[in-house]
Amino acid sequence: MKVHEYSSGKTRFLSAYQLGLQFRVLPLSKVSDGIDAVRSIFPNVYIDYLHCKKGVDKLNAYRRSYDQKN
Repeated sequence: MKVHEYSSGKTRFLSAYQLGLQFRVLPLSKVSDGIDAVRSIFPNVYIDYLHCKKGVDKLNAYRRSYDQKN
């Protein structure tokens, strides 16, 4: 949210604020923390397959790779 857009010179936070959206910017965290957070809510999520087919296809294609050597 603090990144400046080259086209406008404004931060994403400011652009959103000017559109009436309010955000609370949190400190950066590890990617793995975000993945774990999403995994924890997935059992409670309803996804409308007809309206979200592309997204569902992407989720179905996601696989964790396992390197037996390491």
